[in-house]
Amino acid sequence: MCNYKVKRLVCNLIEENTYVLWDATTREAAVIDCGAWNETEQQQLADLIEAERLRPVLSLLTHAHFDHIFGLQFLYDTYGLRPRMHSAEHANYEMASRQTEIFLHRSISLATPPAGDDLSDGERITLGNLTLEVIPTPGHTAGGVCFYLADDEPAKGLLFSGDTLFRQSVGRTDLPGGSTHALTQSIVTRLFPLPAPTHVLPGHGETTTIGDERGMSIF
Repeated sequence: MCNYKVKRLVCNLIEENTYVLWDATTREAAVIDCGAWNETEQQQLADLIEAERLRPVLSLLTHAHFDHIFGLQFLYDTYGLRPRMHSAEHANYEMASRQTEIFLHRSISLATPPAGDDLSDGERITLGNLTLEVIPTPGHTAGGVCFYLADDEPAKGLLFSGDTLFRQSVGRTDLPGGSTHALTQSIVTRLFPLPAPTHVLPGHGETTTIGDERGMSIF
């Protein structure tokens, strides 16, 4: 049985969900999709890490759209963490500042640190006594992935779904690297087979479960 804790921080003007997941025994922590944009949000993250006596060891990305990476430079400068992403996400990562112009119609300076090792399909990432499985889910972006934390009790399993799967919705596919067919296949073949009680923690909005989303009309 996993002994974990997870905290959500809603960040930046896009209301992106940044997650901190940690092993409750070892206190090793992963920050998933760090969108902490300004000093206030970054301080909230630092305060959480200090209050829980965490040791951040991983910076993970479901994908590299700008709203999910605002806080990566802070993580690198403060904790020395290089973000890990799928190799197909480097194009998005490298054009992060340009993305703000496309999405927001304004230019926002966005510093990004050097990337860490690429994530591989099916990789199992160790976090203390926890294991996260990398599930490739292209469709919203070419290199989108989800992170799955299994548990002996299915109701305690977690899926960090990024912008692939939301509560009663899915990620948009009209952006560079997007594909409606690929997204549908990713969700139906890779996510829906997970245990129905699995909690889905999306990149925006509220949590849901795999079972609740299987009945969506678009599928």
